[in-house]
Amino acid sequence: APPLRQVLLVLRRGSRSLLNEGAVLAALRAHAFSGGFTVRPALLERLPAREQLRLVLQSRAMAGVHGQGLAWVALLPADKAPCGLLEIYPNGTHLLPDYTDAGWSGSNGVSFMRIFAAPRAARGKGCDAWHPRR
Repeated sequence: APPLRQVLLVLRRGSRSLLNEGAVLAALRAHAFSGGFTVRPALLERLPAREQLRLVLQSRAMAGVHGQGLAWVALLPADKAPCGLLEIYPNGTHLLPDYTDAGWSGSNGVSFMRIFAAPRAARGKGCDAWHPRR
């Protein structure tokens, strides 16, 4: 089997969408490319479960705004290669431990990192994610 070299960016629509989705995707692609990875954006909520599973099993990392789509982290193929999850968390919302090292990620041996996004309080829809500077 080919080596796992894909980062799955779980996109969302509605209240947890990334308002600066293009900038986040560009930043992820720049960082992933330097490590020999590709980034595959996907609206999992619009795909059949079988296709969602296929994308997860082909990935070595996942990134996305906190939500049910990140639960797939429990099935990342961490038994084949080190895997990771980057959770983008809307700042100002109740912090939940769902995907932390003690939760879904930890149950599968997946490294976990959380960054906080600035909410768009004026409209109450979506959030702006920030990313580490180069």
